[in-house]
Amino acid sequence: MAKLETLRQKLDDAINRDGTELNIVNNTFSGLADVKDFLSRILSASNFKIEKSGNLPLLDTSQPNQITLQGRSNILLFLLGGGIGQFPKTDFSIVFSEPVTDQLDMEAHIVFPKGVTVKYGFLPALDLTSPAQDVVMGLKKAGSTYGIHLIGADQAPVQLPGMAAVASLTEGGNLATLLPASLVDAIQGIAFNELRADFDPSNSAVSHIGLDLQYLFNGDPSGAWQLAPGVQIGGLRFKMDVENAVPAPGETRSAEATAWGSLHLGTTHIPLQLQTANANADFWTLQIEPDKTVVLPTLGELLNTVLDAAVVSGIPSQIIDIPGVTINSLALEFDPAKKTNPQDKTIKNLRFDIELSSDWELAPGFLSTANNRLNFNFEDLLVSANRKIFGTATSSLVVGAAQFDFTLDKSADDEEWTITGTLAQGSSLNLSEIAQKFLSGFSTAGVPDFTVDTAGFTVALKTKHITFQAGSQEGLMIISDFGLTNLGLEIDHAAAAAPGRPASTNAAFFGTLTAAGIDLDLKALLHSSTGAATALILKHPDPREAIFPSVR
Repeated sequence: MAKLETLRQKLDDAINRDGTELNIVNNTFSGLADVKDFLSRILSASNFKIEKSGNLPLLDTSQPNQITLQGRSNILLFLLGGGIGQFPKTDFSIVFSEPVTDQLDMEAHIVFPKGVTVKYGFLPALDLTSPAQDVVMGLKKAGSTYGIHLIGADQAPVQLPGMAAVASLTEGGNLATLLPASLVDAIQGIAFNELRADFDPSNSAVSHIGLDLQYLFNGDPSGAWQLAPGVQIGGLRFKMDVENAVPAPGETRSAEATAWGSLHLGTTHIPLQLQTANANADFWTLQIEPDKTVVLPTLGELLNTVLDAAVVSGIPSQIIDIPGVTINSLALEFDPAKKTNPQDKTIKNLRFDIELSSDWELAPGFLSTANNRLNFNFEDLLVSANRKIFGTATSSLVVGAAQFDFTLDKSADDEEWTITGTLAQGSSLNLSEIAQKFLSGFSTAGVPDFTVDTAGFTVALKTKHITFQAGSQEGLMIISDFGLTNLGLEIDHAAAAAPGRPASTNAAFFGTLTAAGIDLDLKALLHSSTGAATALILKHPDPREAIFPSVR
């Protein structure tokens, strides 16, 4: 650490006898070219005084392998020489370290009092005008790389005079080209939480910009950006990294960006991220912040807000009215450039993964679900001819008192939403109970209960068409030598085709009737829309041995 020790001696020699002042003059850092280079490039001065501030020592060598020079001076006079107004003395510090032999790294921290016009001589493109609060600047030199870091002294956002204050760092490039056009139009104020830049003080070229911005809508930090009718984003905060901010010949400027905010859907606020792989991309994606969940009263509060009425009309009401929706993930891909009418919705793709916090009643009193999870995609919403809706849902569904494993499915090329289910392993189903649920004219009074060990069903949500099949190997002896085996039930239920017209339910009971040692195929047919008319068919499995062909 020979170079660091040389610097310590030179600084120690520059302190006056009573230890209250350190004088920097032309030859203070002779032999230390990197220190002289830092001061001349940043301060454009070789002579200034540093006064002791409070109880802090002018030189602090308590930390190994580093020296801290600290105090108060009129350093702003050199930093802001091109500005206007008063330049009060301010606190600052410079930390010198020697990471490798014969190389000194330097990092300065300087406080700029509020109201001082901040326009840096070493980086004239950055103009903060007169911030309303103290600003802390960090200046760093590591080898030949220079960097600047700005934050508010009280950690509050520092308001900027406009986008141009940072856009000029890209050699006159307009940062508005890196943001959604409708967002730029909405911004009436901008503030930074943090601003970083790597630059070359010899020509003020900027190679990298890092921004943490907060947007003010009409000057109000709590204001909101209207993405679409009924869809607003408030509390928007934006982070962006721009590489090759001033691109060399043959290179291009590139940017990556992420924004955070709260998506307002009616009375529900959803914490979101706004992302793009490249800030020049047409389409941006809104998604829930990682590790955050949001509960909506119904799924319709989301769908009705972000989707056009034409899209929503194609979704069954049973899905729109799903209650107690917990959103695990949500992504909205949109193109702000297409928003020419304030009433237009610019969402191209919608994806969500949701759970239900309560049971979902598909057919009240008969079909209800638990442990529901739905994962659906809505694609190409901006072009109706290409529009596709598809996805799946899984759940435990209760039919009567029996539990089924079920799946809700909608393929990209099918208009129907279909539920299919099978009886869960170890679960049983009361056949008589199922029949009475569907068939209002059918009575099982006095008939012993049957349970089935296999069952399946389908439910078409748009047409409300239900099919149900159940079977049981369990036998039932009604009286001696008279019983039933191989029992089953098939039901086909169609909703009313028009108001005032009855629903239609066709059903068939079937099994094997054993009477006096003779096995007969049994089938009972029922049709509820015609007053529950029935037909009973008995026949011998082998027609050549039939006792009677049928009884009606």
